[in-house]
Parts: sequence; structure tokens; C-alpha cells
Amino acid sequence: MPCYGVIESTVGLETGDKRALHDALEALGYEVAIEGHMVVGTKRDATIVVDTTKKTLTTEGVFPERMQNELKRAYSKAVLTRASRKFGWTVKNQGEQQFAVVRRGR
Repeated sequence: MPCYGVIESTVGLETGDKRALHDALEALGYEVAIEGHMVVGTKRDATIVVDTTKKTLTTEGVFPERMQNELKRAYSKAVLTRASRKFGWTVKNQGEQQFAVVRRGR
């Protein structure tokens, strides 16, 4: 049976895009709250806290390493999706966790 754990690590959030973090956590099924510089995601027996000032990610639950990796992948996808919308690009899924960004013709 897996152990319940807590892990805190430093993450590379140069922009600290709270909206992208919000979107990523929601895509993973978390209830999300943005409280100042903190983005908190909770769901049954799991909590993720991202401090965008300190650039730390704290995961609490079963398989906390997996939770961190899932969030990092979901965050990358959310940033890509938000940027594509902003610039009028199309994101095409090229396979598991692989995407191509295509500029729309004008």
C-alpha cells in the first residue's frame, strides 16, 4: 500500500502565471483557490500548494512525486494553450504529451 507523504521542492516558475496554474490544477481535478501569491489545489486526500513568490511546490498525499510531475506537465500544457490563444495559434496533439503549435493563416 502506498505511503502518504509530503514533498516540497523548488520549481522553475519564471513567470509564476497563476491563471495557468489554476487551469492546470482544474484540469487535474482539483478545487482551486488563488490566495495572494499562493495557488492552492485540493481534492480528496491530496493538496498542492504553489508559492509563486518563493517558487516552491508542496504536494501532500499518496504518491507526492507523481502529483508534482502531473502538475508540471499540466502547467506546461496550460501555458502553451494560453499563449496559443493569445497569438491566434492552433495547438495540435501529436501524441502523449507532445504538441505542435501551428500559426493560423491570415
